Amino acid sequence: MKKVEAAKMKTGEFFRTVYYTDYGVDVATEEPSAGDTVNVKELMKQQPQS
Repeated sequence: MKKVEAAKMKTGEFFRTVYYTDYGVDVATEEPSAGDTVNVKELMKQQPQS
């Protein structure tokens, strides 16, 4: 499956394409450390004001 996202932001356009494959395959996961994460609401506050 292919998923495409696009957005216009104050700093420019944003494009992302994600491909999903291998449904039903077991995977090992672990929670990321706090330093490897970001709160999207806080990130948006850093956007330049127009």
